[in-house]
Amino acid sequence: MTGDRDERHLASGLVMPEATGSRRMAWAALPREVTARIEQMLGSPVASASSQPGGFSEGLAARVNLANGKHAFIKAASSLVAPAVADFHRRETAVSQRLPAEAPTPRLLDAYDDGTWVVLSAVT
Repeated sequence: MTGDRDERHLASGLVMPEATGSRRMAWAALPREVTARIEQMLGSPVASASSQPGGFSEGLAARVNLANGKHAFIKAASSLVAPAVADFHRRETAVSQRLPAEAPTPRLLDAYDDGTWVVLSAVT
């Protein structure tokens, strides 16, 4: 790839986002209603969260430690701020739900999409 914007189109019609580096969203920047929904999905309050820098998404990527002692990896994006990222998360959710149990990938715990925020949680 030469980095040409047109070359980032995939056969599925989705567009690969450019590397964002330090533009990742921090856990603390998530709206409270989104973190409350994440805690509801995970069945426990988040005791601590470590935002993960780098990557290709302007959305959130964070490792969370839960009050019940479990751990999870969270990805989230707002379709108002990063519509391409939100669309990728929607596609990832659909694909992850169809993977066989023996696939060597992190297990999707849960996901939700309220039309604006798309959130995925996975086993770490």
